[in-house]
Amino acid sequence: MYLLAYLLTGDDTNAEACFLSALDDCLESGFVFPERAHSWARRAIIKSAIQRGRPSPNADLSPAGTVSKIEGPGPPSKGLDIVMRMKTFRRFVFVMSALERYSDRECAILLGCSIRDIVTAREEALRDLSGLSDVSWHALPALLQIA
Repeated sequence: MYLLAYLLTGDDTNAEACFLSALDDCLESGFVFPERAHSWARRAIIKSAIQRGRPSPNADLSPAGTVSKIEGPGPPSKGLDIVMRMKTFRRFVFVMSALERYSDRECAILLGCSIRDIVTAREEALRDLSGLSDVSWHALPALLQIA
């Protein structure tokens, strides 16, 4: 779940704050059915990241950077590096729609934009990833080395 926060916010400091804020929100929300806790926590992280980053299709925010900030086993994947170099709104749309499988409508509602903005940003993100071989929706999490 921390990697989700990192992918959305783009840096360690914001990712940690986003992650902790989302967990606080989950705790304050009261009872969660145990079988839904994982998806609820992921949604809370996404909402916290949106509040922190305020991604907008009209803002030309710079990319997050590279994955060298993440420590883990083995070298970072090329796909993850490409995602971290995406402009902020495009990265949010890609993570939410392709990795988290939110519908275009859900993405548009959460990001406060049109469905057309979502479709355009996702197409741009896929163009960014086009240099990777055999990219498919189901293979993306493995390609990016995330669960």
